[in-house]
Amino acid sequence: GLLVRRFFPRYGFHDGRIIKLRRRQIFDQKKGTDRPVLVYRVLYNDGDEEDFMHHEINSLMQIYDRRNIDSRAAPSLQIIPGTLYETQQNGIVKIVKHTTALGAATRGEGGIVHMEFCQLGHPWTDLMLELTKLQLSIVRKLQYGESIVSCPAGKMGCTN
Repeated sequence: GLLVRRFFPRYGFHDGRIIKLRRRQIFDQKKGTDRPVLVYRVLYNDGDEEDFMHHEINSLMQIYDRRNIDSRAAPSLQIIPGTLYETQQNGIVKIVKHTTALGAATRGEGGIVHMEFCQLGHPWTDLMLELTKLQLSIVRKLQYGESIVSCPAGKMGCTN
């Protein structure tokens, strides 16, 4: 199955593989009806298992370079400062730096991401977010040199 990576507070980054895909019905609150969704079962290298919806798997695939970066590498190598991502909140984040949360198991664990955030048509703002939340809210990684004037999804870009 496809390789994915996820950050766990106090345990760091762990790799796993998608071992099962199944269709499930969930209640869509906006439409007031049930709708089918794909649920992915991930088996981590330590034996734990977890289920994800399609958009969460996509986010993990976009944010982490599982092929070229070892899962034991520092957070600043996992999600490199300066990288831009489109978010599910119709905005762009630019990674600034990583810090470790108080009470973390190891000093360089990470877990807190400092970034600049811009929703379309609004100025950039400084933001701190737990990596556990960021890693499941990414739509795609912007390519180097890609203009954010037309992102996301062809809408008007951020202001300076």
